[in-house]
Amino acid sequence: MENRLVRWEELDMDCLASVFEKVGMESLLLNIPFVCKSWYKASLSPCCWLSLDFTEILTKYHYTWIESDDRFVKRFVDEYRIDEMRFSVTGFMKFVIHRSKGRATFLRLPGCCTLEAYKYVADVCPGLKALSLPSEVVFLQHNMIIELIEKWENLESLSLKSRINIPELLSPISLHCKNFRCLDIHGASVGEDAALSIVKLVPNIQHLSLRGARIHRGSLITILRGCKKLVCLDVSGCIGFDEEDEEISKLASHITNFSCQGSRRRLYYDYDSVFEDYSDSDDGYYDDEYAGSDGDYHSDGFYKTQMENERRWEDLNVDCLVNVFGRVGMQSLLLDVPFVCKSWYTASLSPSCWECLIFPGGFDGFDLPTHDLWSSEGELGTFMDRFRCIYRIDEDRFSVTAFLKLVVNRSRGQATVVRLPGFCSLEAMKYVADVCPRLKALYIDKMIAELIGKWKDLEELFLGSSIGIEKTLSEIGIHCKKFWRLHVGNAYICNDEALAIVKLVPNIKHLSLRRADIERDNLVTILQGCKELVALDVSDCRGFDEGDDEIYKLASHITNFRCEGSSSKYSSDSDDNLDRNPVYFFGYESD
Repeated sequence: MENRLVRWEELDMDCLASVFEKVGMESLLLNIPFVCKSWYKASLSPCCWLSLDFTEILTKYHYTWIESDDRFVKRFVDEYRIDEMRFSVTGFMKFVIHRSKGRATFLRLPGCCTLEAYKYVADVCPGLKALSLPSEVVFLQHNMIIELIEKWENLESLSLKSRINIPELLSPISLHCKNFRCLDIHGASVGEDAALSIVKLVPNIQHLSLRGARIHRGSLITILRGCKKLVCLDVSGCIGFDEEDEEISKLASHITNFSCQGSRRRLYYDYDSVFEDYSDSDDGYYDDEYAGSDGDYHSDGFYKTQMENERRWEDLNVDCLVNVFGRVGMQSLLLDVPFVCKSWYTASLSPSCWECLIFPGGFDGFDLPTHDLWSSEGELGTFMDRFRCIYRIDEDRFSVTAFLKLVVNRSRGQATVVRLPGFCSLEAMKYVADVCPRLKALYIDKMIAELIGKWKDLEELFLGSSIGIEKTLSEIGIHCKKFWRLHVGNAYICNDEALAIVKLVPNIKHLSLRRADIERDNLVTILQGCKELVALDVSDCRGFDEGDDEIYKLASHITNFRCEGSSSKYSSDSDDNLDRNPVYFFGYESD
């Protein structure tokens, strides 16, 4: 038979679609459509979009902020010729979900999923069988999750990366999802009511995962006795029962895959007494007195078998421990380090460990001075859930402001670096101003200029918006004589803002206005007025061209000058401006 090359368009379309559905979302969007026409047409088949896992490609995204160095987004906006400034997570998710034409059966949403996108999923994907929701969505939109469950009558599996009210969740599932058989809730709080709801509302459940839950022994026994069709039960790493409990092992003998490794009857010490006075008031948190015996423990708070001839933790020098703990970050200082042993707990209370306070959920366009950067996936919800779980704080009594005050108070006024979360209240901001007079670097979405006077030693300010920057710089010029660095995200630098920088902080050395809207003349004003600049970043800006000879000449004295990607093409469309600066939609909120 004569050999000949087979043209791409001659391959069977159904065969191509069958292959493409297995390659993943990134290849379906960025590779396959650009091979040839037939591959492009095959990639549009709804069969290729039955399984949608957004966490594969949106791992670096937060609620409103886009990580500008993300490889996928850069390729996506380039291939599809989309203005990167106008790229939105919600728009992207709708675009992808629409490709399924309502036939998607598996969906894993990213932590940056908005309420609008979640509602769109409920409307457009009625045939969904498996749904996985990140901790951020569960934490912030738990009521909407429960409300929209009825949209998915074919739902068989639900995975939640954060705890939720189990009886309220299972009630609509029992009414509308007759094929439901798999439930996974991470870090759940399972009391007797929750256990009974599982038994009564989903008695035919086959797969149940409650890893890391707080579940009393009696509640687990209720589930084991009531859910006779279980073939997989994961209660590993739980608190409330012992993994070697003989009665539980006997009751679970019929379950093919039963896991309870690492589960313990209680934590290292009783937290009820530690936070019994917790409330939503200003003094809602108190530093606790440590109570418990010495020994060797897992960082999760569980007992670990004592090893013979092992060096005792309390023999380590406290100053050495403090020096190390000051570098591990807030997560470890609150959730891991204190539960190793007495000496580690004592060392973790040293103000020296709390000089750098990087809270979750803050503006992420900066280089942060810590080794413990928060990941985007599960950043806010997972941390808050673990904190409430470990310290036994009821969700209804939890206050973000009280939590911020607890952490800030640990510094005893010695904090020098603070990154505040985007959901920070005005009350919490004022508390930081009062308690942290030695602050040198502040990372914040939106500044309250009146507070600047509290920080005489402030040297660096990182803002998520240029709103009110003139007033802020005016206060800095008066009170902060050592100020040398300013970073403004999503900036709009008009003539007034440029003159404010030149007149109010003329000795500034580092200035970052990356991705700003700044006209050429205003940039020239800054270059001519700020003679001591050693670093200026105006890359990816709109309003001037990166190849402007005069600008390069004026910037010749600046050691580190960046303007690549900047263009004089500028749209005055108001909607476009709002898309580029979503911070305008947000302000400070109270708890």
